[in-house]
Amino acid sequence: MKNTTTVIALLFITINSYAGEFERAIRDGFIQGLFEAATKAVEKGNCRMDNVNRCIELGNQNNAGKNYAEAMKYFATACDGGHQEACEVAGINANLAGNLNTAEKYFSLGCNHGRKISCHELGVIYGDQAKFDQAIAKFQRGCDLGYGGSCNNIVLLNDRTGKKLSPSQSMELFKKACTGGSDKGCYNLGIEYEEKNDLKNARLHYTNMCQKDYAPACNNLGVVSLKEKKRTEAITHYTKGCNLGFQLSCMNMGGINVEDQKYAEAFPFYVKSCESGNPDACAEAGWIKRWKQKDLPAGRPYFVKACDGKSVHGCYQIGLYLTEENKSSEAMKVFEYSCGKGDKASCFEIGMIFYNEGKMDAALPHFISSCSKEIIDSCYNVACLYSLANNANMALKFLEKTLEFGFKEWNDMEADKDLTFIRADKRYTALIKKYKK
Repeated sequence: MKNTTTVIALLFITINSYAGEFERAIRDGFIQGLFEAATKAVEKGNCRMDNVNRCIELGNQNNAGKNYAEAMKYFATACDGGHQEACEVAGINANLAGNLNTAEKYFSLGCNHGRKISCHELGVIYGDQAKFDQAIAKFQRGCDLGYGGSCNNIVLLNDRTGKKLSPSQSMELFKKACTGGSDKGCYNLGIEYEEKNDLKNARLHYTNMCQKDYAPACNNLGVVSLKEKKRTEAITHYTKGCNLGFQLSCMNMGGINVEDQKYAEAFPFYVKSCESGNPDACAEAGWIKRWKQKDLPAGRPYFVKACDGKSVHGCYQIGLYLTEENKSSEAMKVFEYSCGKGDKASCFEIGMIFYNEGKMDAALPHFISSCSKEIIDSCYNVACLYSLANNANMALKFLEKTLEFGFKEWNDMEADKDLTFIRADKRYTALIKKYKK
């Protein structure tokens, strides 16, 4: 029986791009520009439906002072007096004031008047209310009116609700989004090109967005550069993405340094990504401290943070600490979590806990489930348990798996008493002859 701890270092060197971006709201500058455009030759006096310019002036003043609820009232009066643009601005101020019912009312009026921003914002409200069909309908209206953000959101909302559009439909909508002024649409168009392996066009769109300091685009530009074997460029783009605060770029820079075995250089990138909320980066920071720099106490806090964030690898590592401290019941809990998430190394450790407690029947299924090329010891232990149970056929089956996966510890195998039962079997001798070269 192999009872040594299996240490699996699962490095998260990301080669996948960051996912599509949803366009949620219009920009403040655009809102302000709309207010300025709405202001005409102003008549003094009270705000009334027959004096809408005064309403717009007072609305602008209150908006400038961030008194959005009051601004909404003035723009609403102007809207009721027939000023179509004011309906949209009333909805914007109501939204900023947190009055979504009123925002919905005036965005509906604005959309009915053909105001593309109103249709878009109404789609966002419906999306937040999980009224997805209504949301998509309003985004479609906004897209038809030329608002790029709405075209962008049609694709992403369909994806999120399980109604994934065809690649050609998605591509067409992202093109309309990009030409309609949606930066995120241009970014998502880059993703579509990358998925089609059209790296030239992917690079073009990512570059444009990265130049605008959009960090996910810098990250994806790094991914494209790696695919093009331009490693130095990838490092430049990942570095920019990380400096802009994008944790996945920091994670990727850590991975590149680990590939170069520059663990001291990788560590601060993983820490930055960890501090930005990436639990897998916390696990990698801990891995460097514990396994590469041999600083066990320094590694533990990172693994704790990783496991708290549901990082499978982080929980596995915490389980190892607890096992070393003879806290098998606590170790079992974290191993069960990570094993349930598909981590074979954790399944192996559960098997070892049961084995050390003399619970062979409980140990067996965990060794079987973790038997793989990465964890050869699990296959070996299954062979041992079946041999102890006098089941030669199954013992020899898993022993051959062990040897197929590259097991080379011949002296240990020959001396292992757990395999005594099958050594007298001619098939055992044949296996040794076949694989011992």
